[in-house]
Amino acid sequence: MELVFRWADLSDVADIKQFLAESFGPDAIQSSSGRFEALFLEHPLGFHVSLCTVSGSIVGLRCYLPMRAIFSQQELTGAFPVDLMVKPEYRRMGISRQFLDMAQERFPFTVSSGQSKSQAALYEENGAAVVATYYKGYLVRRPTLQGTLKASIRDVLSWLHRGRKRRLKASAKIISEIDSTTLNFLTAHRLLDGEVGNLIAQDTYAWRYSGSYYRDCTAVVVECENRHGILVYRVTSEETQILDIFCGADTLELLISVASSLLPGRKLSARFAGERLKFLFATAGFLIRPMDAKLVVHSRHRQLQERLAQHNWVIFAGDSDTALLEFPQQGMVNEIF
Repeated sequence: MELVFRWADLSDVADIKQFLAESFGPDAIQSSSGRFEALFLEHPLGFHVSLCTVSGSIVGLRCYLPMRAIFSQQELTGAFPVDLMVKPEYRRMGISRQFLDMAQERFPFTVSSGQSKSQAALYEENGAAVVATYYKGYLVRRPTLQGTLKASIRDVLSWLHRGRKRRLKASAKIISEIDSTTLNFLTAHRLLDGEVGNLIAQDTYAWRYSGSYYRDCTAVVVECENRHGILVYRVTSEETQILDIFCGADTLELLISVASSLLPGRKLSARFAGERLKFLFATAGFLIRPMDAKLVVHSRHRQLQERLAQHNWVIFAGDSDTALLEFPQQGMVNEIF
């Protein structure tokens, strides 16, 4: 039995989709119609799936979502690995570790959002660096006593915490498209010195928020106190999720505060990585809870990994795969202004 490792091409797509459906199950998001095409075939930075085959049949794979990292005024393309799967009978044979090495052929570094504990452990076993903790922020406008006791207590605490914060008045309008000049202006100064994050250009913005699968996001241009930015959010039956905020670094605190007053719903939530975002969301009245997930960076280039680990990471849910493991909301009405 010989394990063959190679990069997939378009002729492999049908076999890959069948492997994902059989491995994850018919009800998993990996089996959802249109998701594979939207995330991996339509990505503006290319199609990247590493395969392990035996006698021509797929026994393991690892898909990648490329990202443009910006730090120290430099731009470098890395990737978030997602949808890793190895058939049970071929596990503990070094396949996942080989995928780590293969990734370096195309990306100088990869970033894991730690959604899979086994994947995060594999990273750390192979010298990866934990660069940030993921947090979830809650802001409850109207607490209820439904659900578990723990959830009810959390909602009441969030409601009390928010009650001490100043409300801001702002104007807003929904946008369906954004021109590259505006987006470049808003993202040019998104980070402070010593920070690293995902550079969202017009191509990746369109792919992420107006693509063929995740079409349940609303983008709002906000103006407040002579400053402006873009809020991207998703309305679910349970909450309104803040997915991304585009503005200058000095405007971020204001935009988060505006979001807490402006966006709809009984409950707001935000998932993010990084200590500055933790502080700013808490300042805006969000109750912050740490998540199990950790942001992990891996590179065979030791100096690059050390440089990336020395920076403070700023990652919203929309910047990574964090919000791509949920099914899109069907039939939700997002127009609120």
